[in-house]
Amino acid sequence: MDENITLHLGHYRKYLIESSNLIIVTGEFSKVDYSRKLYEQRFNIKTIEDADYLKLMEAAALSAAVLADKESWGWTLSLKGKNTGFFCAVEPEGSICGRANPADEELSKIYLQRQKKNVNAPMMQSHYDPETSDPVKAIEQYFRQVEQTRTRIEVNDDYEGILLQELPDAEPGDYFSMVRDELFLTVRKNLEDKNYKPLKEFLIFYDCRCNDEMILDMVDSFPESQKNELWDENGKLEMECPRCGRKYIIEKKDTLN
Repeated sequence: MDENITLHLGHYRKYLIESSNLIIVTGEFSKVDYSRKLYEQRFNIKTIEDADYLKLMEAAALSAAVLADKESWGWTLSLKGKNTGFFCAVEPEGSICGRANPADEELSKIYLQRQKKNVNAPMMQSHYDPETSDPVKAIEQYFRQVEQTRTRIEVNDDYEGILLQELPDAEPGDYFSMVRDELFLTVRKNLEDKNYKPLKEFLIFYDCRCNDEMILDMVDSFPESQKNELWDENGKLEMECPRCGRKYIIEKKDTLN
């Protein structure tokens, strides 16, 4: 792991609220966002300055941290009324990355790809129509609609986040009805008073799994007719990683065909 990454880890902590039989995850994306900017500077990637994007990343990190067994999650969101769509991926080791792409403001769709840590595990795919243009609530909807698990996700303007999730026979009290600011105050007070049982910590850092080999494999997977149109007069091709936007220069002589 890069030294710059290790200095800017996001600590996502999972607790049990025994009195209510709820799982709660807390985390703060600001340090991870700093490592994102370092990554983008390092690879000359245009920085995305969009509050919705950062809130999406925080919600995705919280969602990954609540899992009992870590998985690869890849979110693709287009939200009505927004001309920018987002992709965000979280890996089992804690790396997170993403990018923004132009989107049709009339299009509203979410796709999620999930795969367990075992490389031979099948890829599971879900898609649904978001009921809101708020990316945090759109991810929250996944748990309610697809997983059928009552879940609440809140992210404040400082990109601090809370995820609440019911266990069987939960007695949630006011946790799902409090306004957002009251929920943050209540959780902070209970954490200070050590009223929650610590379970696990999940470290999040900004990085992408892309490398030269991955990009070469991508090019080699293209149909031969398409590949012939890709190369410039010097037998080179510039490609962007679809996950993080990092640019790669591929030479035709390095491909299999």
